[in-house]
Amino acid sequence: MIDTPDNRATSCSVAAIVPPLVSGFSALYNVVDANRAEHAEESDVAGATTDRRDSAMAEHLPPEALDDWVAHLATELGVDPAAVPIGRILDLTGDVARGVARPAAPVSAFVIGLAVGAGLGDVDALARRTSELAADWRPEAG
Repeated sequence: MIDTPDNRATSCSVAAIVPPLVSGFSALYNVVDANRAEHAEESDVAGATTDRRDSAMAEHLPPEALDDWVAHLATELGVDPAAVPIGRILDLTGDVARGVARPAAPVSAFVIGLAVGAGLGDVDALARRTSELAADWRPEAG
């Protein structure tokens, strides 16, 4: 059960939460991988040797690798893999990463999953609204 903005408890469907969560973890992995590559370059400057094969491989996996992963994960969690809009989720997380901050991307995907699970809208409408909010985002001066 989760609490909604009007303070009512609502059942949350695993099928609704998993797709944005998968995307969120994918985006989070990309952030960690980029950070690892950045630090590897710093190590190179200091004279240490690093192996960037793992980083390069993660960044250049063929699209079907993501499809395979999502299909595997969804199946293992009891979710229909066809219910995972990979392209829409990647577009959304890209919009949030550019408009707000990279770490906001997986968190935003998770929040959308919670909203869908609470019955507050469908994935496409909530993703579209989130992309709009990210495009217009201006942090409050504080």
